[in-house]
Amino acid sequence: MPLLLSADWGLFFGRFHPLVVHLPIGLLLLAAVLEWAPKARFGPAARLGWITGGITAVVAVICGWLLAGGGGYGAGLGWHRWLGVVTMIAGLGGAWFTQKFPDKARWYGLATLVLVTLTGHLGGKLTHGEQYLWQYAPSFIQKLAGADLSEDNKTDLSLADPDSIGVYAALSGRSWIENAYNAMARTSRTAACGWTASNTSRKVGKAGRCSPPDRPWKANGCTG
Repeated sequence: MPLLLSADWGLFFGRFHPLVVHLPIGLLLLAAVLEWAPKARFGPAARLGWITGGITAVVAVICGWLLAGGGGYGAGLGWHRWLGVVTMIAGLGGAWFTQKFPDKARWYGLATLVLVTLTGHLGGKLTHGEQYLWQYAPSFIQKLAGADLSEDNKTDLSLADPDSIGVYAALSGRSWIENAYNAMARTSRTAACGWTASNTSRKVGKAGRCSPPDRPWKANGCTG
């Protein structure tokens, strides 16, 4: 019981946000697209998309607010948070609105699509960094976006916040396992072969030769 009481339940459930948020994104986008399809055939599917998308959006918003309570996010958090709430309301009201005003259902779906896209983009910037979307874009697109891609402003995904989930670090060119291992090695050089924070010289024991500290993932321990 003491262990249960000492747990940070808010942050625990908040960290499900990156997982849960993909459900309303997919469902609401599907509902919005189906509003442009023939009503007789796709109307029930669109209605189901609005209902399920709205419900899962509520769960995603709750988890997102709990996650934001842990801190560590930039100024864009406010916009992402409140646009998420607006998107949730649009999702919850989608089934009713499209039934009440069928002649405006397509434009309601289009507006919801814009909301989902914008909210998701702002969330991606919080997770991956300001310049993530433009980092490998053609130069003319970078100029149009006004992206500052100097070396000082490039995102180092190997140092990403844990809330971003380790798989995102794979986009930096190495696997997420390698990045996680490397991050731990920078924090403490202690390893099976004798690496320590105060002694970075290579030690050779009976097990054989150790891997250098700058590439610790190449050998988990020693190699023969």
